[in-house]
Amino acid sequence: MRYLYLLFFVSITSYAQSSLSIGSIEPKIVLDASKNQTFALYLPREYNESKSYPVVFVFDNKARGASVVQRYTIASELTNTIIIGVNYTLNDTLTVALKQVNKLIDVTAEKYAIDRSKIILSGIDEGALVASSIAQLSSNIYGVLAVNDIYLDKPLLKKQNTIKFTIFSSDEGSNFYKLRAYSKDYTFKKYIVGYQTYSQNDWPDAGYLSAGLVDLLIESSTPDNEVQNFYENDLAFGTYLYRKQLHLYAYDFINNLKDKYKKRVDFSAQKEMLKKIRANAIYKSERSQYNIFKYEEAVLLEDFQYYLFEDTKNSYFDNLGWWGSQMDDIDSKIEISDKIVQASKSAKRLKAYVQSLVEQQYIILQTQDPSLDQLLFINVLRTLVDPVNYDAFIQTISLSAQERDYKAAYFYLEELLKAGYTDYEALYDIPHTITIRVGETYNEIIAAYLGKSKF
Repeated sequence: MRYLYLLFFVSITSYAQSSLSIGSIEPKIVLDASKNQTFALYLPREYNESKSYPVVFVFDNKARGASVVQRYTIASELTNTIIIGVNYTLNDTLTVALKQVNKLIDVTAEKYAIDRSKIILSGIDEGALVASSIAQLSSNIYGVLAVNDIYLDKPLLKKQNTIKFTIFSSDEGSNFYKLRAYSKDYTFKKYIVGYQTYSQNDWPDAGYLSAGLVDLLIESSTPDNEVQNFYENDLAFGTYLYRKQLHLYAYDFINNLKDKYKKRVDFSAQKEMLKKIRANAIYKSERSQYNIFKYEEAVLLEDFQYYLFEDTKNSYFDNLGWWGSQMDDIDSKIEISDKIVQASKSAKRLKAYVQSLVEQQYIILQTQDPSLDQLLFINVLRTLVDPVNYDAFIQTISLSAQERDYKAAYFYLEELLKAGYTDYEALYDIPHTITIRVGETYNEIIAAYLGKSKF
């Protein structure tokens, strides 16, 4: 209940100090009017301009500054931390993004009581990748809260010996296996202070973010009363997950508290809650399902990694049937989500991972000197693992026409249109199709789906 009370209290509290809006979200504050750059701000209720506070700069891949800051308000109140979420995306070029972040830090540090020794970056997906990269290139970043992706570089980390990372990983995300591997890598152990999986594809619940911020900020010098407060809030959130019937997540979250608060708190309540969850019939069933599918998932993971490299290298078109069969099986498991949740989750993360893995292989192949067969194989495979990957279909049509395999070109043209492709003009601009695009068959297929053709 403590977690819910705090959520309610944060939601209704608002007042002003020195013309600043404290305890409520300012959704749009101008950073650079010439570039249409703004940010959302949340100052904790105890904010005082004469003091200094940790700050979290949040980079959302969809530039949802205010809505993401809202998720951080509980964390802000619990730890007395300033939250700033940008309403724009960082540049794809790392050096430019680094300048953007430094400018944001400098401008906001002039306006608000920011503790420059406690600067934390947070992001999701591409935002997490950029934030973690920037943190390792900078000398002034205290920690990173990364969601669904991260970049870690061992040589850079050796230079940044004190930086901390906490990681949240969606259990249906394409980077699930990558993040899990990082969390188990002994060489990163001193840097990763928190790792947690959760059951969404977007930002985690506010309670998770609160726990993650505590992971970064708690130190041996943190007063015992604050540590107790952090612990009670985490335990309350774990109980909240249990009441929401998220038994596996509740158990894992509460179980992790032992390492987090070792020798700092009394764990009697934690042990009782774990005992209660273990005795729950639904938990037992879900844990059993998870263990069954975990083994099958591990075997498939190794198969996908091995066969992708071998099949692409040797252009094993005969093995495309195996890939298609595996994807069909994965899709069927996703569809039975109401009956076997763990099977569905396993299938969803496998599918996301395979799609990402194949795309990475395609990018790598383009940097080499691939044969026409290798390019054709990888693009056909891209269509199999992701039936709405329009670029893969277009590349396959082009390559098939280049090989004068016109039946294949017509087949993938129709599959592209079945998938919902509607760019009429682009269909008449596919490389190497000049011979077939003026022909009767090509135009009949286009007319059948788009209602018109050029020839």
